[in-house]
Amino acid sequence: MGFVSRAYAQYPCDTLIHRTSTIPRIAQVGASEVVMGVVDFQVHVTEEEVYAEWRFLPCFEVSRFVLERSRNGFTFEPVGEVQHLPSRVANKYRLTDRHRWGGVTYYRLKLVSAVEQVEYTSPVAIRVTRKRLVLSPNPWQGQGRLSINASLPGQECRIVFLDFSGHLVYESLLQEPYFALPEEQFEPGIYYYRIYTPLEVLGQGKWKVD
Repeated sequence: MGFVSRAYAQYPCDTLIHRTSTIPRIAQVGASEVVMGVVDFQVHVTEEEVYAEWRFLPCFEVSRFVLERSRNGFTFEPVGEVQHLPSRVANKYRLTDRHRWGGVTYYRLKLVSAVEQVEYTSPVAIRVTRKRLVLSPNPWQGQGRLSINASLPGQECRIVFLDFSGHLVYESLLQEPYFALPEEQFEPGIYYYRIYTPLEVLGQGKWKVD
């Protein structure tokens, strides 16, 4: 049956359009979407992290909030959660994603009642511009390990090398920012490298072997 509101006589909620015993799934309050009592769900990007903020109206029942994220807008995973603090006024909440993804990420809020009934806000898409990954040393002397100039993303990451004619020379899974190459496969010359995940290219360029 969905989430049920508290008695309006005890907790007035004049901003709501519909005054019924069952909470409307989505209502409009000014320019803000209200989903089961959540108002102004917003996701912000800083240089270090992504965080979500929202307000929750006092005349709705909920036990906890779970922030979720997704690469494609369909399959979500939890980032963190916070317990609801009952109040006579609209409380403001915040949850932070300290291990953000590069590229486009979808965030939504999961509302869980005391009896484990669940509702969701509409997903919000944000874009994080990741520092482009660069291979070094460049040029390479044909021996010794190579390195990437920044930390690798959380999802599967690969590197591929092509010769000047565009033929595949070598491809490997990248698990650490430092790695070794099979020296016998690289003759002196110019190569192209690309560092990528299934969803985006993280870095690419020319690379020379002396």
